[in-house]
Amino acid sequence: MSLIGWSEPCACNGHSVTCHPETCVCTDCQHNTIGDHCDQCKSGYIGDAREGGANACVKCACPLVENSFSDTCVAVDYGRGYVCNACKPGYTGQYCER
Repeated sequence: MSLIGWSEPCACNGHSVTCHPETCVCTDCQHNTIGDHCDQCKSGYIGDAREGGANACVKCACPLVENSFSDTCVAVDYGRGYVCNACKPGYTGQYCER
């Protein structure tokens, strides 16, 4: 087998080891990440996927991780906080805590 050109590692922020050979789009993003370079957190997770690591994206606590009343959240205050934005009927507040 011969290789033409050069090989460079996938730029997947440590969340995948595979990418498309021509487009360099990451495939099989792990650690609750999505995006062409596994650079975004999945819906329902918050954090900075670009930091890498298995815990870069953590499940939103709305109000608790194990008892959540919202499936999604959005970052606020330049990523330093979040708001649960789909509280189930009967729940309200930043973290669906009321």
